[in-house]
Order: sequence, then C-alpha cells, then structure tokens
Amino acid sequence: MPVVSIEYVRSEDEGPARDTLAQELADGIGTVLEAAEGSVWVRLHELAPSRYAENGGGGSAFSPVFADVLLKDFERDETLDGRTRELARSIGRVLGRPAENVHILYGSSARGRVAFGGVFVD
Repeated sequence: MPVVSIEYVRSEDEGPARDTLAQELADGIGTVLEAAEGSVWVRLHELAPSRYAENGGGGSAFSPVFADVLLKDFERDETLDGRTRELARSIGRVLGRPAENVHILYGSSARGRVAFGGVFVD
C-alpha cells in the first residue's frame, strides 16, 4: 500500500520527460519494498527551477528530488536504512539524479488514519 509522492526539479534543457516515468518509478519502488503488484501508488510532479531555491543561492549541479512515502505501518527497524538507500538509488536512476540528491520523507503510519475509498486502513 505504499503511496509515494515524488516532486523533482526539472529544467527545460533536460528535454521532455518520458511518458513512462511514473510507471518506472512505481516498478522500482515496488521492487525495493518487495511490494505486491498493484500495491504501490506513485504521484509524480515536476517543479520548475524557478519554484525551487536553497538559502544563500547555493545549489547542486543536479536538481533535487523529494519523495514523500506513506506506509501502512512505519517502524524504524534495522532494515530501514538499507531499504532507504536503495530507494534513493532506484528513484535517482529513473530520474537521472544521483542518490545524494534524492530526499525521502516518511509519513506516520497510515493504519487508522488514512481511508481509501472511504474505508480506513486497518
């Protein structure tokens, strides 16, 4: 049930985005999280460079990626660090960014507070 919202800064000189990006991301995330087919949902948003800044005018040669990940149950266990590194690598590979530029934010557990089709996740 992972729901992942990905926002990335995309400059015009990168050319048009592939129509398959969202699917590629969903497939890669599903592999990393060992999720059943049809259970990873990805929303992909492009952010114009004029809509992103870093204080002091600093920046990187690579534009950042922000991934918000909502899991049924979130628990920081011994496997989370490795899975998170692999998730950053997978997302970065698809979007042409180094893993260091992929920033992942985990939300609170969805159980009991998120409803799909009006039905709470239990």
